[in-house]
Amino acid sequence: MNFLRILFLTLILGVVGSQGGATVLAVTFVPPNQEPPQQTRGGASRGGVTFIPPNDDPPINTSGAGSRDYHSTLIALLPSEHYGQTTRSHPRFFVYTPSTSARLAFFSILSETGQYHYQGYLPINNQGVVQVRLPKSAPELAEGQTYQWHFALITEDRLRPDSPRVSGWVTRVAIPGEIQEVEEQSKGRRSLDLARAYGREGLWYDALETLADLRQERPAVTELNQSWTSLLEQVGLGAIAEEPFLDVSGSQVR
Repeated sequence: MNFLRILFLTLILGVVGSQGGATVLAVTFVPPNQEPPQQTRGGASRGGVTFIPPNDDPPINTSGAGSRDYHSTLIALLPSEHYGQTTRSHPRFFVYTPSTSARLAFFSILSETGQYHYQGYLPINNQGVVQVRLPKSAPELAEGQTYQWHFALITEDRLRPDSPRVSGWVTRVAIPGEIQEVEEQSKGRRSLDLARAYGREGLWYDALETLADLRQERPAVTELNQSWTSLLEQVGLGAIAEEPFLDVSGSQVR
């Protein structure tokens, strides 16, 4: 398996293009050795994990949201199997939201056995990429455990079983030795070297979060935009690489 990972990395690096004669060192995502959870694209999953709307009403008035007028679909920023790994206790989750009348979304994390780990609401204000930020008060993801998360748009006065939604899986893993070294060298700062290290180790959520932060901090830097686009293209999401990040500052899941 290690041989296959090395071969995969070699092939990807071999086809990285050049811009104006200068080689672009892409952030390459090498899928982890661990098999993704068994699931179906429709959201059903092993262990009886299904999406169950909460009983409580949303925290803000959504009357006037009207009927569903979205013209496209929700997209989880994940590899095709909708699975990724992280080293973080509170990873960030990314979802592309199309044009919609919804002004509120519901987010939940469940254990593999279907037990709620965390749930809450967050505002939606436009079309683009939403970053779901968990509050530090939320329970941390346990190392070695796999969770399923759901993101659903509230397009009517309350959440319904047929509300537009996407699901994904995340496993928290121990920090690899190489990552520890690069993080120490970065001294707590985000860097392309760190994003590349996350990608080599198959840490999808960490690589995506790092690149997202760099791209927002320095939107005019071509190399960062190219790296973001390249990473999404590697998992078939190049079509939404130019979509803006939605400004939901101060509105983390609650």
